[in-house]
Amino acid sequence: MTGPDRIDTALTEAVTRTEGHIGRADAKAGQLMTVTGLLTTVGTVIAPDSHGVTLAALAVAAAAGAVSFALSLWVLLPRFGARGCTPDRNSFVYWATASSDDIRAGLAEDRRVDSIRVLSTIALRKMRLLRQSGFAALAAVIALAAAGLIR
Repeated sequence: MTGPDRIDTALTEAVTRTEGHIGRADAKAGQLMTVTGLLTTVGTVIAPDSHGVTLAALAVAAAAGAVSFALSLWVLLPRFGARGCTPDRNSFVYWATASSDDIRAGLAEDRRVDSIRVLSTIALRKMRLLRQSGFAALAAVIALAAAGLIR
């Protein structure tokens, strides 16, 4: 492959890979929400006969589970025009308000580099939130385990 062909292929692959990271982040957020729901179920099984330290551990688990769920939900919520995620004239966010002539002009240019930047910003934000959500879910698991052992 020659220089321009190699760059063209690399740009196309980079956009595809970055879109894939966003899709995987969304899937992981859904999985974490499911785990949080399961943790809530376990907590409700332990809760009826709980008191004292067990109840305190369940409260910590519930708080950590709520934080995990909220962070996972935040991953899934779209952020149109958020700081660092400005439309790159190559997305539906731009096309929704652009004129037909503006869309034609935007599509006439190779905007993949801009798309990679915007998509990467989105993917990084989602992955950071997922990491925090995972830590919160882990805290909920530890608190539930402690509640189960203390019980």
